[in-house]
Amino acid sequence: MNSINILKELHAANHWANQTLLELIPEDLFAAEAKGSYNSIKALYTHIWDAQTVWYNRLTGNASAAMPSKNFEGDYNALRKAILVSSENYTKLLAEKTDSYLTEMLHYTNLQGKTFEQPVYQILLQITHHSSYHRGQVVDKLRALGFEGKIPQTDVIAWYRLNS
Repeated sequence: MNSINILKELHAANHWANQTLLELIPEDLFAAEAKGSYNSIKALYTHIWDAQTVWYNRLTGNASAAMPSKNFEGDYNALRKAILVSSENYTKLLAEKTDSYLTEMLHYTNLQGKTFEQPVYQILLQITHHSSYHRGQVVDKLRALGFEGKIPQTDVIAWYRLNS
């Protein structure tokens, strides 16, 4: 298997996991506040959306674009759709890429103004790991807010099992 195919799978799984959780979260719990590093599920998913979008913009040469949440005024459904579009963008971006893309160097400036240079594969791994980390916080916040329903497993292995 090529390395690019592994990253394509990881990004497909990331999109699936975001979709799986977002379809589960009731609107009242999405915006409800609970203690934590982010005060709501909405804040967590907005952070995931911003991060996915910032990295995507860097990878596609639009690094000066603002964080999408800064000017967002949509409702619950519009936000969920925007989050899913941001993760789906990676499956589209990677669709025609080959292994050579992964070793291309990306020069970028982070949000604090510090410049970096890293191979694309490191950025692509960061995106999926970052989202996975925060989805764990989403699940924890769901329970803290009293959600008693079944929360499906969104680990990458669950995606592989569904797609094998």
